[in-house]
Amino acid sequence: MIHRGLAVTLLLCGAAPATAQSPGGVVLVDPLEGQLEDDLPPPAEELAPPVELTPAEPPEPPALELRGPQVQETEPGSRWSVSVSVSPGATLRAEGLPAGATLVLGEDGQAVLWWWPGDRDLGDHAIRLVAERDGAVAEQTVRLSVREEWESFLVPGLGYVFFAPQARWLGRFHGLVVELTLFEWLYRNDRRGPSHGRVTAKAALGFADRRPSPELGSLTVGFDLSFERDPGRRFLVPYYGLDLGALQVGDTVFHVYPYVGVRLWASRALWLQLQGGYVLPGARLDELRGWQAGASASVSFW
Repeated sequence: MIHRGLAVTLLLCGAAPATAQSPGGVVLVDPLEGQLEDDLPPPAEELAPPVELTPAEPPEPPALELRGPQVQETEPGSRWSVSVSVSPGATLRAEGLPAGATLVLGEDGQAVLWWWPGDRDLGDHAIRLVAERDGAVAEQTVRLSVREEWESFLVPGLGYVFFAPQARWLGRFHGLVVELTLFEWLYRNDRRGPSHGRVTAKAALGFADRRPSPELGSLTVGFDLSFERDPGRRFLVPYYGLDLGALQVGDTVFHVYPYVGVRLWASRALWLQLQGGYVLPGARLDELRGWQAGASASVSFW
């Protein structure tokens, strides 16, 4: 009677839950069965539309201003500098700095890049400047060429000469040389041809160590050229040359004097050199041919 009354009550309430009987005889009731339609979730098309996310704009790179051309030239021994400015709050660094170059940071985004190149710094150098702020980067590259090129005219000089002619009865001659460099040049770069060269005029007066040997005198013009195109140094630069002109030892004869030498120092202001060669006269060959050596210095005042 109780079971029959329960069934009638469920039917009257309009809820007819689905039942299932387990293998053990227990009745299982689906709790969702008979749920009202108002309690169901709305369909997908009735949900709120998705929100579209706009990506954040990337930060603007800082301003980086180079106060000068990006391609510049300088020479060894000269101080080179360039000013740089960046936006406030940005950091600045230099990459690829040559040895001895320095980036000096100042206030309000101002900086100075300076360098004093030496003889070993000849060539091309690329210096990269990088400014950074909030992850944004700006950069510029300075290309600097270190070259040494100059020419001089009418440079005076003095020297010493030693001459040992083949005729021993003439003795050995020691004397003074006065020279005038008509034109000289120094090109320490990638040009073809000798890097050092001179065109000279020389007057020599020598005295023999035996008596009554006559005095020696000569007037010559000539040239000398370095063996190397660009030695990359100022000292111990080998060269070769040729002088020709008049030689007087009693009589005056024409002679040529091929020689080789080494420049102990070569700069715009001062040249020091040692040289030696063999004198070949046009007459009295058996007497006046012989070894000659000398040293000289030339100083430029302009």
